[in-house]
This record gives sequence, C-alpha cells and structure tokens, in this order.
Amino acid sequence: MNMLLRGIAIITLLVSHVAGYVSPLNEPPRPPRKHHGLRDKKVAVLGTAGYSGALAFGFLQRVASQYGTGIGEVASIGATMESSTHLNRVLTKSFQNFINDDDRAILSTNLFSVDAITESLRGCHAIVMGTDIGIAVREVTPGTFKTSNGVTCEVYWPAPSNLDAIPENYSELRLMIIKNILDAARMVGIEHICLVDDAKDYSVLQDIHATGIPYTCLGPTAIEMVAHPNYNHKLGVLERLEAVELQENEEVPCSRYLHREDMVMLAIQSLMSMDWTKSRCLAVTGLGYAEGTWKTQQQRPDDNAENGAVFDTEWCHNAYLLKEALGLMTWAFVH
Repeated sequence: MNMLLRGIAIITLLVSHVAGYVSPLNEPPRPPRKHHGLRDKKVAVLGTAGYSGALAFGFLQRVASQYGTGIGEVASIGATMESSTHLNRVLTKSFQNFINDDDRAILSTNLFSVDAITESLRGCHAIVMGTDIGIAVREVTPGTFKTSNGVTCEVYWPAPSNLDAIPENYSELRLMIIKNILDAARMVGIEHICLVDDAKDYSVLQDIHATGIPYTCLGPTAIEMVAHPNYNHKLGVLERLEAVELQENEEVPCSRYLHREDMVMLAIQSLMSMDWTKSRCLAVTGLGYAEGTWKTQQQRPDDNAENGAVFDTEWCHNAYLLKEALGLMTWAFVH
C-alpha cells in the first residue's frame, strides 16, 4: 500500500505540472488538435493478442461502426497474425462478430522500428493501452515485414497464463516497445493516450508524460485484476466503480479485486466523455456488484424482456455506471 501511495503521489505531481512541462526530447511534440468530439476519430489499441486489448477493440468497434456515438474507426497495433487470430477468438465469443478481415483494422507492425510504428499510427488520433503487457517470440507473418532471423516479438495485453516463448530479456524488450510506441505517437501527433496502469508501472506514465501528449491514466487500486470466466458484451459493466483524482498523501481506497472488463470499458468511456486536451490520473476502486447488474449470463434477461436493455442501441449495458464513476453524473437507484 505504501508503494501505491507513492505512485499516486508521483502521478498527481505529474498531472499538476503538465501545463508548464517542456519535453526533453530533441523535437518538440506536435501541438494537440482541439477536441471537437469524437466524430471521425480513429483509435488504436495496443496488444489485441491479449484479452484486455481484444475487449477494447470489440467495444470500440461497437462504438464506431454500429452505434454511431462518434468514434470513426478502430485499429489494432500488433506484430503478427497472432494479434488477428486471438482478437477474432474474443470477438466471436464475447461479441458474436468478426472483424471481416479488414486489412485497415489489423496493422502488422515491426514494433522495434519507430518508423514502422509511425506509419501504422498515421491517421490515428488516440491510443488505448495497458502496462500489464506480455512479450513472446513469434514468426513474422508472411507478406508484412522482414527481420534478419524471421522472428519478432508479439505483444499481449495482458499476457495469457499459458504464454510460451517468453524471451529472457523480456523486461528490456517490453520497455523498448513501449518507448517506440510513445516516440511514434509523438511524431504523428496523437491527440490523447488512455493508459490502464494494471501492472502499477508508474515509469510508463512518466514516459508518456515526457512526450507532451495529454493522457488519461486509470490506476486500479485493487489487489488483484480478474477476468469474468464467461464474459459476453451483453453483461456490460459488472460493478460500480469510483474513479477519483487524488491529492498528494491522500488515503487510497482499495478493493480486493477489479474486473478487467470494467477497466477496459471505463477507459473507452473516458475517451468518449472527457476532454482530450487535458491530462489526468484517476485511482479506480471497485464498489461491488450493483443492483441491476448481472453476475452471470444465466441471470441476464432476454433482449425482448420488458426489463431488459435494448442492446442494439447501446454500446455498453450499464454505461451510466461508467459515467457515474468518472463524476459525469449521479444516479439514484430505483428499486
């Protein structure tokens, strides 16, 4: 907990100095464009070979192509076909839809080349990523890019429990890839970065801060991050959350666990509802299942039930809980 307090203090101080911060990099970052809502914005997700990354892509896809809430496109930044394969598995299971093999959505990129990442990010306006990412050695997908030995590293947000071929210098490679992503984001003029600090790695936030790009950092205060064993997008938000910007030395609330699904949805809601020109760090706490949420698929009412949600008109069931957590609304439950 002391480590968490120190981390919160660090990120609070970072945010308080954003306005007057001068990037130490040689080339000044491009000034962020004024945020006029989300229409025609393109959001890139790093690590769709992992569950959280794939969920972020799936929900952004619902926001973009099907539900008209403003985001124009979504892209997956990965290294090999494994990003697409794993993404499709999650989309099929949790969203009942495929990406239809859209080459524009899956960007196989040499993550050790800033120039290559820059080209992939061109046309994107925001990035969603986490700090709890895994690295594994994989063969380069034919027809994409070449390396001297025919292999590269794929990124997973987060790493699957059965991940193999993890390189011995994993920590070094992970930091290198994150730095390359941030350097490329700065070069193309990314307007906002949404970071889920699920690994509690405050050094990544410091690196983002150094780019001069406005950001939203969501810091889970929970002891453990868990995934719902049989998640479907119709479950929506699983529990009430509290996301607060803490002052230095303020006591940090803590919950036993937080759902990965809820953290991903909160990240997307922050992009949809909060000012992209400002930076913020929010400590996120779980408050337990709320009445009106559904713990299992079997408890869920049918789409046509009188008390059920109309799922073809909302990107996320119980999205009001996300707005409530971000302080954008208050809600009195009616029993």
